[in-house]
Amino acid sequence: MRIDIVRSSLMGYKTVWEEREYLLKLALVPLIVKFVSTILIYAMEIELLSLRHVLCMVPSYIVEGWMIGQFLRTLMTGERWPMKIPKSPTKEHIGFMLWRARGILGVILCFTLVMLIQGGMAVYMTDLKELLEIEPRDTPTASSFPIFIAALAMMFFTIWAFRLVWIYLPLAILMPMGTFLKEIKGIMTSVYMAGVWILSIVPVMFVVMVVSGLFGGGDGSLTGISGFLTIMLHVIGEVAAQLVAITAMTYAFKNILIKHGAKPIFSEPSKPF
Repeated sequence: MRIDIVRSSLMGYKTVWEEREYLLKLALVPLIVKFVSTILIYAMEIELLSLRHVLCMVPSYIVEGWMIGQFLRTLMTGERWPMKIPKSPTKEHIGFMLWRARGILGVILCFTLVMLIQGGMAVYMTDLKELLEIEPRDTPTASSFPIFIAALAMMFFTIWAFRLVWIYLPLAILMPMGTFLKEIKGIMTSVYMAGVWILSIVPVMFVVMVVSGLFGGGDGSLTGISGFLTIMLHVIGEVAAQLVAITAMTYAFKNILIKHGAKPIFSEPSKPF
Protein backbone atom coordinates (compact mmCIF):
# COMPACT_ATOMS: atom_id res chain seq x y z
CA MET A 1 0.00 0.00 0.00
CA ARG A 2 1.35 3.41 -1.01
CA ILE A 3 0.91 6.40 1.31
CA ASP A 4 1.48 10.09 0.59
CA ILE A 5 3.76 10.70 3.57
CA VAL A 6 4.02 14.49 3.36
CA ARG A 7 0.33 15.12 2.69
CA SER A 8 -0.78 12.77 5.47
CA SER A 9 1.54 14.48 7.96
CA LEU A 10 0.44 17.97 6.94
CA MET A 11 -3.22 16.96 7.23
CA GLY A 12 -2.43 15.67 10.71
CA TYR A 13 -1.09 19.07 11.78
CA LYS A 14 -3.88 20.93 10.00
CA THR A 15 -6.69 18.88 11.56
CA VAL A 16 -5.24 18.95 15.08
CA TRP A 17 -4.88 22.75 14.84
CA GLU A 18 -8.46 23.11 13.63
CA GLU A 19 -9.69 20.92 16.51
CA ARG A 20 -7.44 22.51 19.15
CA GLU A 21 -10.25 23.80 21.38
CA TYR A 22 -12.00 20.43 21.41
CA LEU A 23 -8.70 18.61 22.01
CA LEU A 24 -7.80 20.86 24.95
CA LYS A 25 -11.00 19.75 26.65
CA LEU A 26 -10.52 16.12 25.66
CA ALA A 27 -6.84 15.93 26.69
CA LEU A 28 -7.11 17.66 30.09
CA VAL A 29 -7.43 14.51 32.23
CA PRO A 30 -4.88 12.47 30.22
CA LEU A 31 -2.37 15.32 30.55
CA ILE A 32 -2.87 15.50 34.32
CA VAL A 33 -2.56 11.73 34.79
CA LYS A 34 0.51 11.51 32.54
CA PHE A 35 2.13 14.46 34.30
CA VAL A 36 1.51 13.02 37.78
CA SER A 37 2.78 9.59 36.70
CA THR A 38 5.94 11.13 35.26
CA ILE A 39 6.56 13.20 38.40
CA LEU A 40 6.19 10.07 40.55
CA ILE A 41 8.67 8.19 38.38
CA TYR A 42 11.28 10.92 38.84
CA ALA A 43 10.48 11.27 42.56
CA MET A 44 10.89 7.50 43.08
CA GLU A 45 14.07 7.54 40.95
CA ILE A 46 12.79 4.78 38.67
CA GLU A 47 14.96 4.06 35.64
CA LEU A 48 13.29 5.26 32.44
CA LEU A 49 13.97 2.06 30.49
CA SER A 50 12.76 -0.46 33.04
CA LEU A 51 9.69 -2.61 33.61
CA ARG A 52 8.85 -0.58 36.73
CA HIS A 53 8.65 2.53 34.56
CA VAL A 54 6.32 0.79 32.09
CA LEU A 55 4.03 -0.48 34.85
CA CYS A 56 3.91 2.93 36.56
CA MET A 57 2.66 4.45 33.31
CA VAL A 58 -0.30 2.02 32.94
CA PRO A 59 -2.87 4.53 34.36
CA SER A 60 -1.60 7.08 31.85
CA TYR A 61 -1.91 4.58 29.00
CA ILE A 62 -5.52 3.85 29.95
CA VAL A 63 -6.67 7.48 29.99
CA GLU A 64 -4.67 8.22 26.84
CA GLY A 65 -6.45 5.30 25.20
CA TRP A 66 -9.78 6.85 26.21
CA MET A 67 -8.75 10.20 24.70
CA ILE A 68 -7.57 8.52 21.50
CA GLY A 69 -10.75 6.46 21.23
CA GLN A 70 -12.93 9.55 21.59
CA PHE A 71 -10.88 11.54 19.09
CA LEU A 72 -10.85 8.69 16.57
CA ARG A 73 -14.65 8.61 16.76
CA THR A 74 -14.62 12.34 16.05
CA LEU A 75 -12.22 11.96 13.12
CA MET A 76 -14.09 9.02 11.59
CA THR A 77 -17.73 9.84 12.35
CA GLY A 78 -17.93 13.48 13.48
CA GLU A 79 -19.18 12.50 16.95
CA ARG A 80 -17.96 14.68 19.80
CA TRP A 81 -17.49 14.04 23.48
CA PRO A 82 -19.54 14.28 25.59
CA MET A 83 -22.36 12.64 23.66
CA LYS A 84 -25.79 14.01 24.45
CA ILE A 85 -28.27 11.32 25.50
CA PRO A 86 -32.02 12.02 25.20
CA LYS A 87 -33.95 12.16 28.47
CA SER A 88 -36.06 9.26 27.25
CA PRO A 89 -33.64 7.19 25.15
CA THR A 90 -35.11 4.73 22.71
CA LYS A 91 -33.89 1.19 22.15
CA GLU A 92 -32.00 2.45 19.09
CA HIS A 93 -30.26 5.15 21.14
CA ILE A 94 -29.20 2.66 23.79
CA GLY A 95 -28.00 0.20 21.16
CA PHE A 96 -25.95 2.89 19.43
CA MET A 97 -24.35 4.07 22.68
CA LEU A 98 -23.42 0.50 23.59
CA TRP A 99 -21.98 -0.06 20.11
CA ARG A 100 -19.99 3.18 20.38
CA ALA A 101 -18.75 2.26 23.86
CA ARG A 102 -17.52 -1.10 22.54
CA GLY A 103 -15.40 0.71 19.98
CA ILE A 104 -13.87 3.09 22.51
CA LEU A 105 -13.26 0.28 25.02
CA GLY A 106 -11.57 -1.72 22.27
CA VAL A 107 -9.26 1.21 21.53
CA ILE A 108 -8.43 1.63 25.23
CA LEU A 109 -7.56 -2.03 25.75
CA CYS A 110 -5.64 -2.38 22.48
CA PHE A 111 -3.71 0.88 22.94
CA THR A 112 -2.73 -0.07 26.50
CA LEU A 113 -1.58 -3.51 25.34
CA VAL A 114 0.44 -1.99 22.48
CA MET A 115 2.15 0.46 24.85
CA LEU A 116 2.99 -2.34 27.29
CA ILE A 117 4.49 -4.44 24.50
CA GLN A 118 6.43 -1.43 23.19
CA GLY A 119 7.76 -0.72 26.66
CA GLY A 120 8.75 -4.35 27.19
CA MET A 121 10.55 -4.44 23.84
CA ALA A 122 12.39 -1.19 24.64
CA VAL A 123 13.64 -2.72 27.89
CA TYR A 124 14.70 -5.90 26.05
CA MET A 125 16.50 -3.94 23.31
CA THR A 126 18.35 -1.92 25.94
CA ASP A 127 19.56 -5.11 27.60
CA LEU A 128 20.55 -6.50 24.20
CA LYS A 129 22.47 -3.33 23.40
CA GLU A 130 24.43 -3.70 26.63
CA LEU A 131 25.33 -7.27 25.64
CA LEU A 132 26.57 -6.09 22.24
CA GLU A 133 28.75 -3.34 23.65
CA ILE A 134 32.39 -4.37 23.26
CA GLU A 135 35.33 -2.51 24.71
CA PRO A 136 37.68 -1.04 22.06
CA ARG A 137 40.52 -3.23 23.29
CA ASP A 138 38.45 -6.39 22.87
CA THR A 139 37.89 -8.27 19.63
CA PRO A 140 34.58 -9.87 18.61
CA THR A 141 34.37 -13.55 19.38
CA ALA A 142 32.39 -16.32 17.78
CA SER A 143 29.96 -16.20 20.69
CA SER A 144 29.02 -12.60 19.86
CA PHE A 145 28.02 -13.43 16.27
CA PRO A 146 24.65 -15.07 17.16
CA ILE A 147 23.81 -12.02 19.27
CA PHE A 148 24.63 -9.74 16.34
CA ILE A 149 22.39 -11.80 14.02
CA ALA A 150 19.63 -11.70 16.63
CA ALA A 151 19.93 -7.91 16.78
CA LEU A 152 19.64 -7.61 13.00
CA ALA A 153 16.63 -9.92 13.00
CA MET A 154 15.03 -7.82 15.74
CA MET A 155 15.59 -4.63 13.73
CA PHE A 156 13.98 -6.16 10.64
CA PHE A 157 11.06 -7.45 12.71
CA THR A 158 10.59 -4.01 14.30
CA ILE A 159 10.29 -2.38 10.86
CA TRP A 160 7.96 -5.11 9.58
CA ALA A 161 5.76 -4.94 12.69
CA PHE A 162 5.54 -1.13 12.84
CA ARG A 163 2.07 -1.20 11.28
CA LEU A 164 0.88 -3.44 14.13
CA VAL A 165 1.36 -0.51 16.52
CA TRP A 166 -1.68 1.15 14.91
CA ILE A 167 -4.15 -1.74 14.97
CA TYR A 168 -6.36 0.14 17.42
CA LEU A 169 -7.32 2.66 14.70
CA PRO A 170 -10.06 0.52 13.06
CA LEU A 171 -11.42 -0.60 16.43
CA ALA A 172 -12.98 2.84 16.90
CA ILE A 173 -15.57 1.88 14.26
CA LEU A 174 -15.41 -1.84 15.14
CA MET A 175 -13.74 -2.72 11.86
CA PRO A 176 -12.23 -6.23 12.19
CA MET A 177 -8.50 -6.05 12.83
CA GLY A 178 -7.87 -8.97 10.49
CA THR A 179 -9.48 -7.10 7.61
CA PHE A 180 -7.47 -3.98 8.41
CA LEU A 181 -4.19 -5.91 8.52
CA LYS A 182 -4.94 -7.48 5.12
CA GLU A 183 -5.50 -4.01 3.67
CA ILE A 184 -2.14 -2.71 4.96
CA LYS A 185 -0.02 -5.83 4.41
CA GLY A 186 3.56 -5.59 3.18
CA ILE A 187 6.75 -4.27 4.72
CA MET A 188 6.69 -1.18 2.49
CA THR A 189 3.46 -0.11 4.19
CA SER A 190 5.38 -0.10 7.47
CA VAL A 191 8.12 2.00 5.86
CA TYR A 192 5.58 4.57 4.63
CA MET A 193 3.89 4.60 8.04
CA ALA A 194 7.24 5.14 9.75
CA GLY A 195 7.78 8.14 7.49
CA VAL A 196 4.40 9.61 8.47
CA TRP A 197 5.17 9.00 12.13
CA ILE A 198 8.59 10.67 11.93
CA LEU A 199 7.25 13.76 10.15
CA SER A 200 4.44 13.96 12.70
CA ILE A 201 6.48 13.83 15.89
CA VAL A 202 9.95 15.21 15.09
CA PRO A 203 8.90 18.89 14.55
CA VAL A 204 6.82 18.89 17.75
CA MET A 205 9.52 17.29 19.90
CA PHE A 206 12.18 19.58 18.38
CA VAL A 207 10.19 22.62 19.52
CA VAL A 208 9.77 21.00 22.96
CA MET A 209 13.53 20.45 23.26
CA VAL A 210 14.31 24.04 22.24
CA VAL A 211 11.80 25.56 24.67
CA SER A 212 12.80 23.22 27.52
CA GLY A 213 16.37 24.37 26.98
CA LEU A 214 15.19 27.92 27.75
CA PHE A 215 13.84 26.62 31.06
CA GLY A 216 17.24 25.22 31.91
CA GLY A 217 16.06 21.60 31.73
CA GLY A 218 18.00 20.66 28.64
CA ASP A 219 21.07 19.56 30.64
CA GLY A 220 19.29 16.62 32.26
CA SER A 221 18.73 18.48 35.54
CA LEU A 222 15.13 18.10 36.60
CA THR A 223 15.02 19.80 39.97
CA GLY A 224 13.12 22.85 41.17
CA ILE A 225 10.81 24.99 39.08
CA SER A 226 12.78 24.50 35.87
CA GLY A 227 12.53 20.73 36.19
CA PHE A 228 8.82 20.97 36.91
CA LEU A 229 8.26 23.10 33.82
CA THR A 230 10.44 20.85 31.68
CA ILE A 231 8.49 17.73 32.62
CA MET A 232 5.19 19.51 32.02
CA LEU A 233 6.36 20.72 28.61
CA HIS A 234 7.57 17.26 27.61
CA VAL A 235 4.26 15.71 28.64
CA ILE A 236 2.30 18.26 26.60
CA GLY A 237 4.64 17.75 23.64
CA GLU A 238 4.32 13.95 23.77
CA VAL A 239 0.53 14.10 23.84
CA ALA A 240 0.42 16.71 21.06
CA ALA A 241 2.81 14.70 18.87
CA GLN A 242 0.77 11.56 19.50
CA LEU A 243 -2.45 13.27 18.44
CA VAL A 244 -0.83 14.59 15.26
CA ALA A 245 0.55 11.15 14.40
CA ILE A 246 -2.78 9.41 15.02
CA THR A 247 -4.62 11.99 12.93
CA ALA A 248 -2.08 11.65 10.11
CA MET A 249 -2.38 7.84 10.17
CA THR A 250 -6.16 8.05 10.11
CA TYR A 251 -5.97 10.32 7.07
CA ALA A 252 -3.52 7.95 5.39
CA PHE A 253 -5.98 5.06 5.77
CA LYS A 254 -9.19 7.02 5.26
CA ASN A 255 -10.07 5.22 2.01
CA ILE A 256 -9.88 1.87 3.80
CA LEU A 257 -11.89 3.12 6.76
CA ILE A 258 -14.57 4.65 4.50
CA LYS A 259 -15.23 1.19 3.05
CA HIS A 260 -16.17 0.04 6.55
CA GLY A 261 -18.53 2.84 7.52
CA ALA A 262 -16.28 5.75 8.44
CA LYS A 263 -17.23 9.28 7.42
CA PRO A 264 -14.00 11.26 8.01
CA ILE A 265 -14.23 14.94 8.91
CA PHE A 266 -10.98 15.93 7.20
CA SER A 267 -11.25 19.28 5.43
CA GLU A 268 -9.13 19.15 2.30
CA PRO A 269 -7.32 22.44 1.55
CA SER A 270 -8.60 24.42 -1.43
CA LYS A 271 -5.00 24.75 -2.65
CA PRO A 272 -2.26 22.10 -2.66
CA PHE A 273 0.12 22.18 0.31
